[in-house]
Amino acid sequence: MKKIILLIVMLIGLISCNIYNEGKLMIPEMVVQNKISKKFPITKNYIIAKGVLESPKVAFKGDKLHLDMKYVLSGLGEEFKGNMKISSGIKFDSETKEIYMVGLNVDEITNNQGDKIDDAKAIAALKQIVSNYFETQPVYKYENEDGKKLNIKNIVIENGNLYVETK
Repeated sequence: MKKIILLIVMLIGLISCNIYNEGKLMIPEMVVQNKISKKFPITKNYIIAKGVLESPKVAFKGDKLHLDMKYVLSGLGEEFKGNMKISSGIKFDSETKEIYMVGLNVDEITNNQGDKIDDAKAIAALKQIVSNYFETQPVYKYENEDGKKLNIKNIVIENGNLYVETK
């Protein structure tokens, strides 16, 4: 009798999870962290300068993707190093199965000591690297790596979590 009651409770729990999720599968931050980390470091060479973005840390807050990363800007005998925090929404292209960052915002740029950067040239260069790269390059492309076909309708960030909506 105890086994039957336990089985019924487990079945009700499983059914309620499927109803609550309504075809949504939550993707853990660590999975996204591993996929995004493979795209770094990002290096951009300019005529008289070079910019490098590396060591991204991924977080989801509200309906935004947040990246905290290290940067190095060098040129004309000067070098700037520190951290940069950006946030954006995401857009899923259902035809190519790629995710893009949209509505990109540079939230904070600091030097190695943690002080906010005031140098207008450094800020402009970092913003250009970030916006040119992240808004034109996919952050992630879904591919059937394990042979299982997942029919994706959309990928969204809600309440600090990343969800894959299936058809």
